[in-house]
Amino acid sequence: MSAYRKPVLFQETTVSRRPTRLDLDKLIYFHRGLPGYSKTRLIDLPELAMELNVRNVFMKDESDRFGLPSFKILGASWGTFTAICSLLGLPQDSSLDHLLKEATSCNVKLFAATDGNHGRAVARMGRLLSLITSIYVPSDLEDHAKQLISGEGAQVITYDGDYDGAVQAATKAAEITTNGLLIQDTSFPGYEDIPSSITQGYSTIFREVDDELQLRGLQVDVIVTPVGVGSLAHAVVQHYKTLGMPETTRVVTVEPDTAACFYRSLQRKNPAKISTAHTIMTGMNCGTVSHGAWQDLCHLVDASLTVSDFEAHQAVQYLRTQKISSGPCGASSVAALRRLTIYDRAHLGLHPDTVIVLLNTEGDRPYDTPLDVSTDDPVELTRLLTRIQSTNLTLASTQRTRETYIVDFIEAWLQHRDIESCRLNQYLVVLPSSGLFQGGYKAQTSCLTAIQILLQIELHTVPGQNAQSITREIESLLAKIAENQPQFRFKRPCVLFSRSALKLDSGHPFERLAAKAAENACEQSVKPIGLRFRCDTTPLDANGIPTVVFGPTGDGLPSDEEWMDVESIRKTERMISSLVAEFCG
Repeated sequence: MSAYRKPVLFQETTVSRRPTRLDLDKLIYFHRGLPGYSKTRLIDLPELAMELNVRNVFMKDESDRFGLPSFKILGASWGTFTAICSLLGLPQDSSLDHLLKEATSCNVKLFAATDGNHGRAVARMGRLLSLITSIYVPSDLEDHAKQLISGEGAQVITYDGDYDGAVQAATKAAEITTNGLLIQDTSFPGYEDIPSSITQGYSTIFREVDDELQLRGLQVDVIVTPVGVGSLAHAVVQHYKTLGMPETTRVVTVEPDTAACFYRSLQRKNPAKISTAHTIMTGMNCGTVSHGAWQDLCHLVDASLTVSDFEAHQAVQYLRTQKISSGPCGASSVAALRRLTIYDRAHLGLHPDTVIVLLNTEGDRPYDTPLDVSTDDPVELTRLLTRIQSTNLTLASTQRTRETYIVDFIEAWLQHRDIESCRLNQYLVVLPSSGLFQGGYKAQTSCLTAIQILLQIELHTVPGQNAQSITREIESLLAKIAENQPQFRFKRPCVLFSRSALKLDSGHPFERLAAKAAENACEQSVKPIGLRFRCDTTPLDANGIPTVVFGPTGDGLPSDEEWMDVESIRKTERMISSLVAEFCG
């Protein structure tokens, strides 16, 4: 575990903000009347309890609820039911058959946005009620998740952007549709009733937990809940922090390092919209806490923490040994417990009689196996980065490039240490300045089809190259193709954008500091030299930001066979650390 990781945020909860207890009788009656209802398992984990020196650790296993691998159907079903009752003026004791008849006759349509399980749950309700359902998903959602949603009979619409943008798109679509209903688990000003009902729907989980623990003569002392937009966590505090419940129950929230919108909001004491980065905990990849959830969470959560993708992956593997089906989101609560230091456990009040409840929010699913971001050793970091070799490490359905994998890893490493990051640019495709481009269709007949191709090439020049020489070289290549292929036609290439390479002036103060740092690390005189290979410093230089490049001793960069001297890597780390300390004062 890195000594520099994000710390656990503790706070004193506000007793005066404890909400009144909800009447759950109608909700429980509704859920028990749905096809396939049964209580989910509350599983004892004695090994984990022994590891933490507490009485019990239980996991509420929501990996199979109404035949779906998630708890989300509890909220989606109650939210859909109450929304349709409100729209059509029906009483909340209406039967499901009566609701179906009235909703179909009025041509009610359902809309939702999702990063996974919520959308599938809404789609299931649409199928159960024979309603047209449209689910908006962010562009980075895995194909596997999209297929599961469409398998429920819903139309899946991919939004070119993140989860928050997908919510906005679904909202607009519902607004312009007659009898269109947005069934969303995140609230915002003007849209609070349906998210509130969805949150209430999750309360069935905690009624079941309380009933089973009561039979054992126990009660919940600590409950650990994942946070995405905050709806489930909101349901937790609405249940366990209400008037009439023991004031000693502590609520702990867990989020991904790279998508910690609640953690960041708690730090700033205000709801914060953040830019999230890649995480295998896709159900929690949300950049904004639900408006309604924040009002209670900011006062009633006792501790907030984050975990890395690798820690969540390890937790998934542990739960498999316990015969529990779980995905990274569901296993995050186990990862949260295991990352607690002795100080954290004491601050949380853990003792030998403590009873802890974890929430397994999803069943097992495919995901890319992540790398460990906990190491602070520069040599180990280098080894990890060199492991990222292919464009598709695990043959997953995602189309992330090698460059994207590397950037994702670096960003996750930074976020694990509470270092905020921002992607200025991300190359999607880089093409060589020479070579053969070949593609097409192996004809099964003698038929030929004329096609037109627009090719845009991005190049990073080396000394001796310029825009004119490159366009001449490309034109020459095209002309040679035309000589051998009479059908081939081309237009002369043109330059869309060109930027000259910039160089730091010799004797610049920043260069002198860099040279001094290098001399201290190497214990010898150092003279900066010009670079003859590609290095992406031009955008910084062009904006007046001086740059220098440190590099370890090695050979074969870039090539199929590359090596670096281990001690040189450590020296490079010392150079950079020394320069940062000197420059930043």
